[in-house]
Amino acid sequence: MGNSARVPGGYPTGIYEHDDRLDIGLGLRPDFTGEGKGQQFLLQGIDYLKQHHYAQNLQLVVAAFNERAITVYERAGFVRGMSFMSRIGNKQVEFLSMTLAL
Repeated sequence: MGNSARVPGGYPTGIYEHDDRLDIGLGLRPDFTGEGKGQQFLLQGIDYLKQHHYAQNLQLVVAAFNERAITVYERAGFVRGMSFMSRIGNKQVEFLSMTLAL
């Protein structure tokens, strides 16, 4: 959550300049992926944040190739935003920012 959830390539795009957004990062254990557990995991996280943190919007960044995660986020109400490139190891990877109004 916060700065630790941010992807370095997002800084030049300005996606982290919004004071009304709480940046979140999450990951599901690999052995749980593909079993339909992602939606419940995400919704429980959102409920926790609503109860314990004041924020008008949530923001996350996901690798653009991660179509399953993007589908889960969209089903929870997240909206696609800006895409950008960021270095992961030796290569550039495309990422997508997504926001959810609370």
